[in-house]
Amino acid sequence: LQHLGSVPFGSLRPRFVEQVQELRRKVFGACGIMRSPAGGKAVTGSALFALLEAHLETLNRGAVPQLGSVWQQVSRQECGRAVEEALRHVSAACLEAAAGLPADDEEINDAMRPKVDEAWEVFAAVALGSEDVVQEHRADLEQSIKDSIARLRKENEAVATRQNEAWLRQECQSLIDDLLKEHRPRFDAEIMTVGECDEVDE
Repeated sequence: LQHLGSVPFGSLRPRFVEQVQELRRKVFGACGIMRSPAGGKAVTGSALFALLEAHLETLNRGAVPQLGSVWQQVSRQECGRAVEEALRHVSAACLEAAAGLPADDEEINDAMRPKVDEAWEVFAAVALGSEDVVQEHRADLEQSIKDSIARLRKENEAVATRQNEAWLRQECQSLIDDLLKEHRPRFDAEIMTVGECDEVDE
């Protein structure tokens, strides 16, 4: 029995497998969906685990768990996780868009829009709790998305500026080389007169 967890399920006796599956059906069949006190949204596995963990910590300290305060803590934790998971989608989109810079504003908008929509869907699926807690984290996410896009636009401007400067340097150097081409042999031979140098400067 100590090594039962490492034994492949298919290699166990059929009768035992059947009994385990029947036990699972009974357990899951008897369990109703746990819903949050605020809003009645179905509680996720991680939220349920956090709720149980918070109750156990309270009991281990010798105190009596208060469902309201514990639920508020779990709600904030789940909303925080919702923001983090949503921002991962936005960050991935920013990295992908940054690889194609410089780009115009419309191209940046087109690249970011689907991922931002995905981020909001992720937030809606994970966020849990009272409307004021969810709204507070929704505002945090909205600001974080705006900040991420603003950083992307700033990087876009920096990349465009660097490319423009490089192009100008190249063009100017080419122009200077063309202007000096006829004078370079005399300059290299160090036989240019002062008047000729002044003419080139002009």
